[in-house]
Amino acid sequence: MISKKSYTVLHEKEHVRKIIRDHGDMTSRKFRHDKRVYLGALKYMPHAVLKLLENMPMPWEQIRDVKVLYHITGAISFVNETPRVIEPVYLAQWGTMWIMMRREKRDRRHFKRMRFPPFDDEEPPLDYADNILDVEPLEPIQMELDPEEDQTVAEWFYDHKPLASTRFVNGPTYRRWAFSIPIMATLYRLANQLLTDLTDDNYYYLFDLKSFFTAKALNVAIPGGPKFEPLIKDINLYHTPSVVYIKTEDPDLPAFYFDPLINPIAISGLEKVPLYTDNTGNGIALLWAPRPFNIRSGRTRRTIDVPLVKSWYREHCPAGMPVKVRVSYQKLLKVFVLNALKHRPPKPQKRRYLFRSFKSTKFFQTTTLDWVEAGLQPVKTLTTKERKKSRFGNAFHLCREILRLAKLVVDAHVQYRLNNVDAYQLADGLQYIFAHVGQLTGMYRYKYKLMRQVRMCKDLKHIIYYRFNTGAVGKGPGCGFWAPGWRVWLFFLRGITPLLERWLGNLLSRQFEGRHSKGVAKTVTKQRVESHFDLELRAAVMHDILDMMPEGIKQNKARVILQHLSEAWRCWKANIPWKVPGLPTPVENMILRYVKAKADWWTNSAHYNRERVRRGATVDKTVCKKNLGRLTRLYLKAEQERQHNYLKDGPYISAEEAVAIYTTTVHWLESRRFSPIPFPPLSYKHDTKLLILALERLKEAYSVKNRLNQSQREELALIEQAYDNPHEALSRIKRHMLTQRAFKEVGIEFMDLYTHLIPVYDIEPLEKVTDAYLDQYLWYEADKRR
Repeated sequence: MISKKSYTVLHEKEHVRKIIRDHGDMTSRKFRHDKRVYLGALKYMPHAVLKLLENMPMPWEQIRDVKVLYHITGAISFVNETPRVIEPVYLAQWGTMWIMMRREKRDRRHFKRMRFPPFDDEEPPLDYADNILDVEPLEPIQMELDPEEDQTVAEWFYDHKPLASTRFVNGPTYRRWAFSIPIMATLYRLANQLLTDLTDDNYYYLFDLKSFFTAKALNVAIPGGPKFEPLIKDINLYHTPSVVYIKTEDPDLPAFYFDPLINPIAISGLEKVPLYTDNTGNGIALLWAPRPFNIRSGRTRRTIDVPLVKSWYREHCPAGMPVKVRVSYQKLLKVFVLNALKHRPPKPQKRRYLFRSFKSTKFFQTTTLDWVEAGLQPVKTLTTKERKKSRFGNAFHLCREILRLAKLVVDAHVQYRLNNVDAYQLADGLQYIFAHVGQLTGMYRYKYKLMRQVRMCKDLKHIIYYRFNTGAVGKGPGCGFWAPGWRVWLFFLRGITPLLERWLGNLLSRQFEGRHSKGVAKTVTKQRVESHFDLELRAAVMHDILDMMPEGIKQNKARVILQHLSEAWRCWKANIPWKVPGLPTPVENMILRYVKAKADWWTNSAHYNRERVRRGATVDKTVCKKNLGRLTRLYLKAEQERQHNYLKDGPYISAEEAVAIYTTTVHWLESRRFSPIPFPPLSYKHDTKLLILALERLKEAYSVKNRLNQSQREELALIEQAYDNPHEALSRIKRHMLTQRAFKEVGIEFMDLYTHLIPVYDIEPLEKVTDAYLDQYLWYEADKRR
């Protein structure tokens, strides 16, 4: 298969198919070494997608065969072609597409858009040879050309690379073209739908590039023009010589004809030479035609470099359009002006050809494949678990979404080739894909800048739709004019490819060689202060342990000691005594020493931060919250210690002092004519009223709250229940007051007022109702005894 002289010869298509089929399942051991190649090929994947989309078949082509350069392992294949077109022919072809699509949409009442995505995720990828190869696709979109009127172009008009082997083009390189006037005239007529009718330059007064540049410089906005920001104050040319050309509607009129619009001029009768030939009328029409129809020869251009709708938004937006369309005109015009303003003549650079260098190695071979087959050959869909495990980073994910876009485009063509949709639906589907990339893929999640492209496509869609859906053609799907949106995404891919190649290159070098950041010391930032202290402490502990241990003991004992250390620290914070039976005393002492060191640091930093908060320095919210938690812990520790000491060392007053205090109290009460408040009797006449007052006070707290936690809900339910059954509630309250000896625990939480903290106690709802009643009862009885 490989000749001695050159490695790359044209191979059979079957060879590629076999490679792809064999590599369908990469888990086999024999492909162990190919995996590195497949991973390495990931770097050039964006380039492959760009070349694939660039060589897309046009709506007038049924099948397009493309040259393919593929790696011998099947790791990657590139479409090795740069599509070039003769500009007037290309414009004329799209002009006829416009006519045919409008006609089709008008006549087909209910145009059904193809569904997206074209294939389900679960569907296994179709094999080209089995499913598509033998199916004859439906007719492409082609306009029936008149054998007389269009005879100059009829034979070759819809060919791929038309006129490639004729005298009108320089040869197979397809670089330059030169046409006769009849051919140009026919092409001009066919492209007429996409071209402007304006010939008078005065229409563009204050609506041309110079005006826009000046408006930008002076920070003024021209009505209908883009809004920018000043260059120089200069008086513009405001008038060009008036135009005396009048476009004729009737093709049968002679070339020089005195139009009734102009005063008739008498002919002197001396004329003998024929004033015009068959080509004169067409020649004059072409003289006034917009570029590229006003030239007879030129260079071919890349397909993506030919704008189809640029002239539309360089004119004023037609009257009566909705605001969104006017805005779209302005936004596109703004991009155009900015591009013109930033344009610099290109620097001469040495041209490097990636594919040529690939082609010259023994690892790449070439063949010609059908474009649909050169598209994606997926191997396996990742499961959600695999996706989660593979945190690849943006480069990989962006690449995945670009591949999804490519898959949508290829799948749409596959549906056409399987005869599931016709050429009009395919064109409409492609237009929909390019206008709705933001909905159909998640590219913007990984590179938000491409929202510019998404918005630009939306603007183009507005402009095209409002021109397409006029007259008898109504709203709805059916506009398959996809070239403008396609250009936007190709330019995006062209720009993102070098970036992605660099990112993916970094990703792959990390994959193959590992990270290189091991040797770099991290600086201690504000965020890392605490964890840094912990790490230092652990390191010190480890150092001490290893110093203490005799030579023979296994190293894994250190880990156990570190676990004890963290356990001891948690116990200190929670104020629980920590004792591990059987722990050697020196180890225990060391742990206690380190816990004390850490506790001192912890307490000091808490007080230092609180001081900063009190002073009014700028403190992070998280630091404030942590500080509140720390102070709560410290307060509870201090309180517990105080109570413990009180129990241990007894009350700090002598018996004599206590007797003196009691005696004084009794004398004081006697002098005030004190009468004791009795325990609330079982049947007390004001019981219910007091209970209602108590419940109202409790309920008041919830009048404005709309979100409650579990215990608050419980409390509200208890209050409602007490309202409904006051007697039951009262008997329960009195029973509790008499008999209850074990109480539920009280929660405490501090409210941070930054200068000081206020403790908020959380009482169990059932006890809260009892307390509220008792409070109300004492208040009433005490008030009576004044």
